[in-house]
Amino acid sequence: MHTLIGSIGSRLLSDTLHNKAPLPGRGKGVLGLIIFAAIIFYTGIGFLIYAAHYTFLNLYTANTAIALTGCLIIAVAFLTACIAAFLSYLKYKRLKILQSSIAEFAEMSLDMAQKELAEPVKDNPKTALLLASVAGLVAGDKFL
Repeated sequence: MHTLIGSIGSRLLSDTLHNKAPLPGRGKGVLGLIIFAAIIFYTGIGFLIYAAHYTFLNLYTANTAIALTGCLIIAVAFLTACIAAFLSYLKYKRLKILQSSIAEFAEMSLDMAQKELAEPVKDNPKTALLLASVAGLVAGDKFL
C-alpha cells in the first residue's frame, strides 16, 4: 500500500513541477490585465476602422465608403472569431491529452492497488467482506 501512495505522490509532484497539473495558473490580477489589454486592443481597432472610413470617404462616395467600412468590420469580426476558435481548439486538445494521461494513471493505480490488496483479501476473506460492508455503510451515510 505504501508503494501506491508513493506512486500517487510522485506523479502529482512530477505533474506540478512540469506545469501539467490542473492547478489554477492565473490570478485575478493577471486576468484583469488581460481584459484591460483586450479593451485597449479593440479600441485601437475601432480607431483604425474609423480612420479607414475617413480614407474611404476621401476616395469614394459616402454610400460606398459606408459599405467598405462595414465589410472591414465584418472581416475583423471574422478574424477574431477564427482566432478564438483556434485557441479553443488548442485548449480542447490539451485537455484531451491531460484526460488521457489521468485515465492511464488511474488505471495504473488501480492495477497496483489490486495487486497489493489481492493477497490480504485472499488470506482474510471474511475480514475483507466486513471492511467493505462498513466502508459501504459509511459512504452511504456520508453521501446519501
